[in-house]
Amino acid sequence: MSGEASTRVFHALKHGLRREILSLVAEGPVSYTHLLRSLDVESGMLAYHLRNMAELLEKDDESRYVLSELGEAALGIMEGEEAIETMSRPATSGFVRFLFVLFLVGGILSIAYLAASLKEANRAMTRTADEVKAETLGLANISLSVIYSVYEQIDVDRSEWTGLLLNMVRIKANLKELASIGEGDTAGYDSTLASLEVLIGEFMSVLENDDRIFFILTLEKRYLIRDLQMELLGIKSNL
Repeated sequence: MSGEASTRVFHALKHGLRREILSLVAEGPVSYTHLLRSLDVESGMLAYHLRNMAELLEKDDESRYVLSELGEAALGIMEGEEAIETMSRPATSGFVRFLFVLFLVGGILSIAYLAASLKEANRAMTRTADEVKAETLGLANISLSVIYSVYEQIDVDRSEWTGLLLNMVRIKANLKELASIGEGDTAGYDSTLASLEVLIGEFMSVLENDDRIFFILTLEKRYLIRDLQMELLGIKSNL
């Protein structure tokens, strides 16, 4: 497995729901409806995670999901990690467990990639509040730029709508991180996070119910984009 492929695998395995999806598909071909019923999540949320697992999954002749070669490798890594966590003592650090997992799948990763992965993991664990704020402000500015452009359009490109949705998800994760370390107005974060959760759900609903490449910017969609604009401006003023 190349370093690039390994990066995609570890990215997919970081989310608990994707690990559940991988486990369900590993039991045998499963349909979208079966996954939806088994995981008890909204259709838009499931579709989002399946898109992020595109290289790990394939479809058989009956349009059921099965594991790809990369998905089989991801499953081996995930099962190895879970086995190590079961055998490890509670005091074992996450860093040591991570090394055990890599050795368990020996031969899959090169020494060079191992060093790069550890360096990236260390960077992520030591990210400062200022770095999180800077990234959040950058995402807010990018989103506002798209919003101001969209206001001038009659038809909105699907990619613009999707980009705004993904930025909201990342901003929400960053605000949760800031709240967890007690940085800033934690009470204000709760209100903003609740608003973002509603907006994310509404944006997903638009994407789920409209298969066209372009969306007509109806009055309802203008209101939705305006609400996002106000939230982003509030986030910028509070950071």
